[in-house]
Amino acid sequence: IPHRVAFFVSSHGFGHAARAASIMSALHRLRPGIRFEVFTTIPRWFFEHSLGKARVGYHRIMTDIGLVQTDALREDLEGTLHRLEGFLPLDCNRTGEAARRLESLGCEMVVCDISPIGLEAAGKAGIPSVLVENFTWDWIYSRYGDKEKRFLRYSEYLGAVFSRCDYHIQTEPVCRPRNPDLTAFPMARLQRTPGAFVRDTLGLPRGAKAVLITMGGIPEKYRFLDS
Repeated sequence: IPHRVAFFVSSHGFGHAARAASIMSALHRLRPGIRFEVFTTIPRWFFEHSLGKARVGYHRIMTDIGLVQTDALREDLEGTLHRLEGFLPLDCNRTGEAARRLESLGCEMVVCDISPIGLEAAGKAGIPSVLVENFTWDWIYSRYGDKEKRFLRYSEYLGAVFSRCDYHIQTEPVCRPRNPDLTAFPMARLQRTPGAFVRDTLGLPRGAKAVLITMGGIPEKYRFLDS
């Protein structure tokens, strides 16, 4: 296990950060002295809260565009295309600066949760790269090709970038199965709050079966509940 690992994490929601944090936690349990350098625009507190005593360096950088959305469930395709036009192809100065920072920090490996800029920076720095995904942006953009053909050129470009990783891990549920080095079960942070405490807090009987359905604080009507 390397002593210093960089993580480039998509900022599209907190799901990618949660998955990356679960990997960092597992590595930290195996090598308590490990240090992580996190490149993302996800807030620093998310990783500090998730990783406890692990040593974490934080570097605020836009790692990908993802999708521009008007709310949690509705995408803005024109807005997405406008931002992609300014981000892709990846700027050599931007990836070069990221590569130099990796070298100056002494990073020995780069883990990317669907961040293309991390893979390019790792290649320039001569550092092994690991892609962790259950979908990649080229797959997402290809799905919009019927609506707007401009997405297809970005899909093709990113497909080539993602294919240049040294190691490829897919986590279930996989959107587009490839031929990865490893297919893993869903990755999640370890439970820290006892189930009995949660049940008492919510006023649930200890032995009752319960299902939590949530949009993470986003208002939404659940029309399927009666079913």
